[in-house]
Amino acid sequence: MLQLVVLIVAALGALAALADPVTIALLDDGPVERRYIPLAAIERELEALVGREFEVSLPVDYQRHGGWQVAGIAEALDSLLADPAVDIIITAGLIATHTAAHHPNLTKPVIGTAVADVVLQEFPHDAGRSGKKNFVYLADDHTVGADLDQFHAMVGFRHLVIPADTVIFDALPELPRLAARAEARLGVEIEFIEVDGRAQPVIEALPGAADAVYVPPLPRLGSAELRALAEGLAARRLPSFTLVGQHYLEFGFLMTGAGRDVDLTRAARRVALNVQAILLGRAAESLKVALSQPRKLAINMPVARAIGFAPRWQDLEGAVVLGADDDDRTPTMTLVDALEHALGANLALRLSEIAPRIAAADVSSARAELLPSLGLGTGLSVIDRDRANPAVQAQRDGDISLSARQLVYGERAWAGYTIARYLREAEDQALRVAILDTLEQTSSAYLNVLFADAELAVRRSNIQVTEANLERALARQSIGQSGRGEVLRWQSELAIDRQDFYRAQATVDTARVELRRVLNLPPDAPLTVGDDGIPALIELLGNKRFQRLFDTADRWKLMREFHVEIGLAQAPELARIDALRAGAERRVLAARRAYYVPDVSVVGRGTERLLRGGRAASLAGTGLDETDWSVGLEAELPLYLGGARDAERDQAGLELARTRLQRADTALAIRARIETAMERTAGSWPAIRLSRAAAAAARDNLDIVIDAYATGSASITELNDAQDAALTAELAAAQARYRFMLDYVQILRAVADFDVLLMPDGIERWYQDIHAYFLERGMQ
Repeated sequence: MLQLVVLIVAALGALAALADPVTIALLDDGPVERRYIPLAAIERELEALVGREFEVSLPVDYQRHGGWQVAGIAEALDSLLADPAVDIIITAGLIATHTAAHHPNLTKPVIGTAVADVVLQEFPHDAGRSGKKNFVYLADDHTVGADLDQFHAMVGFRHLVIPADTVIFDALPELPRLAARAEARLGVEIEFIEVDGRAQPVIEALPGAADAVYVPPLPRLGSAELRALAEGLAARRLPSFTLVGQHYLEFGFLMTGAGRDVDLTRAARRVALNVQAILLGRAAESLKVALSQPRKLAINMPVARAIGFAPRWQDLEGAVVLGADDDDRTPTMTLVDALEHALGANLALRLSEIAPRIAAADVSSARAELLPSLGLGTGLSVIDRDRANPAVQAQRDGDISLSARQLVYGERAWAGYTIARYLREAEDQALRVAILDTLEQTSSAYLNVLFADAELAVRRSNIQVTEANLERALARQSIGQSGRGEVLRWQSELAIDRQDFYRAQATVDTARVELRRVLNLPPDAPLTVGDDGIPALIELLGNKRFQRLFDTADRWKLMREFHVEIGLAQAPELARIDALRAGAERRVLAARRAYYVPDVSVVGRGTERLLRGGRAASLAGTGLDETDWSVGLEAELPLYLGGARDAERDQAGLELARTRLQRADTALAIRARIETAMERTAGSWPAIRLSRAAAAAARDNLDIVIDAYATGSASITELNDAQDAALTAELAAAQARYRFMLDYVQILRAVADFDVLLMPDGIERWYQDIHAYFLERGMQ
């Protein structure tokens, strides 16, 4: 049996080698820079499909055109039909295909590839075939009327302009009838402008009342001219809709109803299949002409923004949106960029910075009680004349005085100063807590945006799968493999998938709102985030050097102990409580000393008389001068204050007891936080690897079931289950690394150290510290 197969294959190969070469001619309307179906794509598909059976060529000598003249196109077609060296003709131009469709006698197979509207152009059609001898074409059920309806529904134009190549008016006299029907149906005015090969005359000819432009194929315009036309329309803020397809949007037009990238590939493959069928003996007129290319709206968003056009949400459902993020000119903000920005801009953090400054002012205020005090005073007195005495006081007396006081020792003042310093230390540690909280919030907000973006991308991809399955269901229905129920089922699935997409989009938007809040950015500020550094970090953590640190239960236990130790040693929460406890201890000591330690001060005062008048103004004979001074040492110890000292002593003791309990409770909470974060990462870390494997398997299974469904050997239920499984697995894989990073951020917060993210050598230093810890405990 095997020998027979080998002989058959060898015989077929020999026959193919003996067969005459097949020459395929290509006919354009005129010299072109681009074709609707690129020649390279046709050649690639021909090589893949018929290259082993036949020697096929598209010689440059047989790539002809008609010079953009209807008569010239017809003459070129007749010439190729009459040339015995030509076996098959492919008409690549719109008018060339139209001419072939209406040619009275095609003497050899002709494959038409450029069709604008089979109804408008009145192409031959008989039960899904052309029925015209030697003629087959590609009819993708795309009509100008459907384009105009969709365009009008989106922009509501009243005066539409259609620039069309001059040769099209000569070849398609039906255009005015089409325009008249569309005008009546839509209640608008339609005006045509002839295009000869330059954009500027078209732009200049645009009427002032024009509010929209429909762009048919303009093959005579080169790329530069086509781009100039698109720019001219945008400058006039005119929305444009092109018949041709998504590649026209690259020149700057607004939208198209043929926005699928796969359409050109499918068209090129159909051309190759037609060539193969003809070479195998099928009549061209018996080949099916329908090439189902579902409508797919594509919108060029940079152009939309430039002309002030905002599409409705329902118009964007299922649409291909080009350049959606092109308005964001800011560079991508990395996670480190976000953390550094938050440290300088976060409002909650800036608010927390005020408390240490207030505490520093309190320290200065308390310190003032320990420093010398100086006072300057003046006075003027007048007494009864009878009481004036030159040795005591004149009738009118004026003086100036200078006083000074220095506390030698005051328990309350020293305690107040010391406690103020501890309170300042506590506020400094509270600021550290606020900094760490800000870093955690920023990291989490940033990663939540990436988390939501990942889900949105998977949801978008799932919609594309559902749309493709809907197309398959339509194809199965058209050939009788299934009924309308399957089509309705996929339409329902598509609606549900789009609902899920909208919910995912809302999650992305709310995540960005939170990130802007943390970063203190305006609501409309451009914000582009990326995860460039996150895969690198995950890959680094996943290499063998790091994996060996926790690849056994004993190593994992030691890893937890290491993080608990450094977390407790570095925790600003504990440092803050320690400062408060030290202040409470000093307050207790001051309360005890208040019973027996007096306040001791040195006091000095000097007075100079400036004015003496009235009776007894003279000091003669008194032995006195105009200057008085005194220096003394004062000691004060209150004997009874109504129980205030007892109350203060009790209050201080209770405050000290509370801080001790607070520290023990906080230490337990920090330990639990570290261990919880460690255990979470123990689960989320392997999930990265496992979810990737699950997603890959689910994708492969979905591909298998899709192929089986397309051939009728799998049911819609099996395909739906496979797609749901693939969706679930893809969501898990897309989100796994961000879930791990969110858990990892919790570890960094718990141990009060974000240097791993912020410092270039943070990972290396972290590894070296762990390695040294392991060595100290005998773990290699």
